[in-house]
Amino acid sequence: MLTGDTAFAKEALVAGVLLAQEAVKKSGSEAFVALNIGPLGKMLKPLGDVSASRVFRCLQIYWRICVVGASLPNEKLSRKSTES
Repeated sequence: MLTGDTAFAKEALVAGVLLAQEAVKKSGSEAFVALNIGPLGKMLKPLGDVSASRVFRCLQIYWRICVVGASLPNEKLSRKSTES
């Protein structure tokens, strides 16, 4: 997403949320799921060309996708992911 490929990032996050939902469902118990984001693969300014505000905006998008996705049933999440 830092390089502009937002569609791939959203698709990967939605797939991850769906996999986590399915794993919890198959386990038959409650579970907590964590998300690890990183490394960036880019250097932050002044050593690199990516601003801290750009990284922050990208992380906000990742967070929204995961939080909203985690609260939706699988059917709605799958349908939403193909619409956006």
